[in-house]
Amino acid sequence: MKLVKELETRDPKLAKQVAQVLTASVKLKDFQTPEYQAYKYGKPHEAAKQLEQLIKNIVKEVQESLKVAGPFLAPALLAAFTNELGLVLKKVQIPKSKSLDEVLREKGISKEQFNQRKKAYEKKALKNPPVV
Repeated sequence: MKLVKELETRDPKLAKQVAQVLTASVKLKDFQTPEYQAYKYGKPHEAAKQLEQLIKNIVKEVQESLKVAGPFLAPALLAAFTNELGLVLKKVQIPKSKSLDEVLREKGISKEQFNQRKKAYEKKALKNPPVV
């Protein structure tokens, strides 16, 4: 996702397309790697494990319900469940990130200091562009 962040400043449209491709193939196992155990802005490793367990539990419950429904209506019931689940998941809201001002305030960095650091970083990045 660092690539997407870098692309956003250069080509927002391409960054959006790259993000879509990257997220299309994301799996919960991808978040259970050592790098995500050390992630400092949340606990994606733990969240991925919880979601994986939730999926296993849902599958067991759905299988039991389909047995109760019987072989003739089970396919229709499964289709209805899948549709309902899709609608419910669309309502899930992703937690908002903190604003830049909030982060700077927490870190005790003034806007001026941030802008100076940003300019220095951009100057350095121009001398040594990232290899993609």
